[in-house]
Amino acid sequence: MEEIIKLPIFKTLTNHEKQLLLENCTVVDFDKREAVFKQGSFAVNSYYILEGYCKVIYKSTTKKRMLAVLHQSEFIGKDYASKDYYPYSFYALTSAKMLVIPILFLNSLCESNFLFYKLLNERLENYLINNAKWLVDTSLKNVQGSVAMFLLKYYSNEKYAGMPLSREEMSELIGYSRENVIHILKNFCAEKLISSIGKNIKILNKEKLEEIVRHS
Repeated sequence: MEEIIKLPIFKTLTNHEKQLLLENCTVVDFDKREAVFKQGSFAVNSYYILEGYCKVIYKSTTKKRMLAVLHQSEFIGKDYASKDYYPYSFYALTSAKMLVIPILFLNSLCESNFLFYKLLNERLENYLINNAKWLVDTSLKNVQGSVAMFLLKYYSNEKYAGMPLSREEMSELIGYSRENVIHILKNFCAEKLISSIGKNIKILNKEKLEEIVRHS
């Protein structure tokens, strides 16, 4: 736990606040595909990912959509810190280790330390802006362009190396059917733009995928 207080996200905390952090927070291991919390349940904790990959799911009365894939060093919780219930579900995609921070304690830190509050807000704003732009951009593309955008974001970036998304999860993320996603991936394999063995995908022709995105 002593290493926790050295994380960049906590750099603005005072020594006393860092000690309180150690006293109030815990490190928890989650199994692959385990639910960290579910949409609609009582919101009590925020989470900082120390290891592994996670996904954020929103479910309406008629549809389920994956909003994001999160990785090591990303924080979740500031956006619902003033709410009674979790506005979405949060699952571990892989085995994951997280720092669990009680929301009441998080709020007290934000109230007592403006620099920490500002840092969390900046992280949340940057995440929301970038993620919202990506989701909107994929929705404006045809299925071929959306799959190409997905591949370029998640399979040409070392931050997501080894991320085990299923075809169903890909479809939830880009908003097209599983059948459409599978069809386009097969076409990309045939055209030697990617190689695919199970959930392992490797980009072979990044330039061609970028061209598909521009013209779709």
